[in-house]
Amino acid sequence: MPNDDLDKQTLAQEILSLLGSQDEGDRSHFMSGVGRIGAPNLMPLLCDELFDPLVKILLDETNELKRADAAILLGHSENKTAVPYLLQVLNPISGQWLQCGAIIALGQLGDTSAIPKLSFILTATLDTSQIMRFVRPHVALALGKIGDKAALPALLEAIDSLWEAELLAQRFAVDAIGHLTDKNAAVDALIGLLSHNVAYIRGFAATNLGFLTTNSDDLVLRSKVTHKLIDALVDQGESKGYWQTVAGDAVRSLTFINDPEGNAAIEKWREQINRDAADLK
Repeated sequence: MPNDDLDKQTLAQEILSLLGSQDEGDRSHFMSGVGRIGAPNLMPLLCDELFDPLVKILLDETNELKRADAAILLGHSENKTAVPYLLQVLNPISGQWLQCGAIIALGQLGDTSAIPKLSFILTATLDTSQIMRFVRPHVALALGKIGDKAALPALLEAIDSLWEAELLAQRFAVDAIGHLTDKNAAVDALIGLLSHNVAYIRGFAATNLGFLTTNSDDLVLRSKVTHKLIDALVDQGESKGYWQTVAGDAVRSLTFINDPEGNAAIEKWREQINRDAADLK
């Protein structure tokens, strides 16, 4: 009869050996293999054996990529005692790969204690360094995975204050709002963004309202979103071009929701588009 504890120890040692390899290819293949096996299934089984060695690599290893791999594996461990160690490496002297690994892990663990630090990084908009521009989209994604509405003020601030050069971080911040577990808070925030002064933010908000509402059983919420998207659809603003308005995204979201009133509004909008096109001939 196999000794399960011995098998766990052997496998843990093999994993640590691969993480310690000087061959970047070996480590890359290992991390890809973890993804194929299903890290959420593998790592809890090995948590007791690997947790302390992974924390040691995270804090003490000199190779940044090894530390980033350790951070990601700690995220898959489902062990929230890793959170303080992951937060510890989120500092300006850490490289972008280590910071991103830690941020991804914090999102995976889903602990709300990470929100203040992640929010600070997301809203430190005066820091326009290449590292921060690389890191911030990952922060927005992590806050979305955590899903707590305590992150909402930082997400809204980032949407308003980040430059267009950080469009990806802005996009993921809007998406993160759409993933909040408090759906009413998410809907209210996204509806507010439908009147944002930046066109693509309005579009991102409309898209997320569609995703958020499509499978909702809350009829009041569905009706509220449908009417706001109809309002956005008929409000052509400064231009009738797709990119300059929210119209195209509103149409797509109303199509997903498939409400009779929304469908009627889409048909009316299409008729208006056809009339406008005929007038141009």
